[in-house]
Amino acid sequence: MSADVLQFLRDKFEDELKEAKEEYGEFLLFSHFHENLNVLKSKTISPTTPLKMKGLIYKLNQALVDCLIVIEVQKRRNENKNKEKKLFSEYSLKELWFIRKTRKRLLSIKKKLEGIPEGAVASSSSASAFAIDGKKQAHPTFRPLEIHGFNDQLQELEALLLENFDDSDKKFKAIGITGMGGSGKTTLAQLVFHSERIRNKFYPMIWVTSSENLNEDVLDMQRRIVDNMLVELSNGKDIAEGWLGDCSLDELLFQLRGRLLRKRFLIVLDGVWRINDWYSNLGCVWETDSESNYSSLSHGLPKGSGGAILVTSRLEEVARSMVGEQNLYRIPPLSDGESIWSIFMDSVEKTQLISIQHPTLLRMKDEIVDNCDGLPLAAKTLGEIISRQIHKLESPQPIPGLKKVIFKVDLHDDVDKRKAMKKVSTLSGIDFISVNMKERKLTVIGKVDPILVVIKLRQSFHTEILSVGPVTEVTIKEKEESKQEEKPKRIKVLGGGPFLKLTSRTSIANSSRPTTELTQLS
Repeated sequence: MSADVLQFLRDKFEDELKEAKEEYGEFLLFSHFHENLNVLKSKTISPTTPLKMKGLIYKLNQALVDCLIVIEVQKRRNENKNKEKKLFSEYSLKELWFIRKTRKRLLSIKKKLEGIPEGAVASSSSASAFAIDGKKQAHPTFRPLEIHGFNDQLQELEALLLENFDDSDKKFKAIGITGMGGSGKTTLAQLVFHSERIRNKFYPMIWVTSSENLNEDVLDMQRRIVDNMLVELSNGKDIAEGWLGDCSLDELLFQLRGRLLRKRFLIVLDGVWRINDWYSNLGCVWETDSESNYSSLSHGLPKGSGGAILVTSRLEEVARSMVGEQNLYRIPPLSDGESIWSIFMDSVEKTQLISIQHPTLLRMKDEIVDNCDGLPLAAKTLGEIISRQIHKLESPQPIPGLKKVIFKVDLHDDVDKRKAMKKVSTLSGIDFISVNMKERKLTVIGKVDPILVVIKLRQSFHTEILSVGPVTEVTIKEKEESKQEEKPKRIKVLGGGPFLKLTSRTSIANSSRPTTELTQLS
């Protein structure tokens, strides 16, 4: 499953970059995006690719979206001015700062992608956790209420497994589910595994996730799979920790065969990636007294008691080698758009970032369904991506360098208030000062070191820092609105000097931070 997600995200990034180039040509920072794509394409995506690659591809997609927004805004601004259509001219200071920041982000992402080792074991995935020390392996999370559109496929697979089930010959069945990445192979296998009809007929039932490490020794991989089957059969009760490690592969297969003998078992082997003689021809009845067959997985699966094995693989040739052409079940993309939409909305709701009734989502419904191409994983992943993008666009963004600092100051009257504000206003980088006399709090916004403010105020008042936080465009807007509601206050300086007023002037569209004027009034 994790490999399918990575493959989908990489393909999506490549498609988006291609479409952007067709519309804008070799646009702003295109070469940096293309370099990252080349690094991605040079990496072999397998079940063991580290999952941190997922986060990096997310960041690439988001950076591309952000970049195209800036280009489109600049393009429309030029068109509104009736100027010649130029995409790369007249950027505002804020946009130039964004370009510089994005270039650094892309260089950082490229460096991290290049540092991802080939064939490394995935760092985290519930679907690929294995127990080689006697502990029960983790299964993929099964949430039936979040599964949509597989009823027909489930009934067909149930029929295949239960066909001639009550016949006296009790034939062994081997079925391979195959389909493109993200089509729902693992999900369908889970539905079969948890089906009441199937559970009433088969026992014991074993789920093993293959997730082969491409650099793993073949014998180690074979032992690991059989180890996990034995642990599943025992529920971890009668296999001492570490005991399995002392057995040869032949001995492990002998143990497996003995535990499954005369039982109608069902084994699911999920996510097989490579052809290997060890688990080929699983449905064949081997001559058990032939030493050459003692080390094959088929030898560990007794025939003639009505048992079955269900294999999933995105590679049809792999599944074919294991179960035969006649036993392949090819899973098509979902044709029901409402099922895709339901999967997408479940994913959006799970992020808890935006409402599932968000008007942007509802307007984009048809486009989202079309872009998923009938793939459940695409719907799930797009739900996560679009939720993050909308949340980011609607969330206040910190303004670089600006801080909002709240101080507790021992002020008693308006004289103290004016004196404190005058002292703080002499420091450089101050954009806004306010005083709450009731709570004896002084708030400062600007590029200022809080310690310098404390030092300045402690010359006359006991002062301590209560909080330091970022400043967002929403914060600045609120301050501007409050200033429009109140008349500018003139603060008379003791000693008969000039009047001073501190005003904040902000232009969010063209500047990354507000500017400040300290005006002398005669």
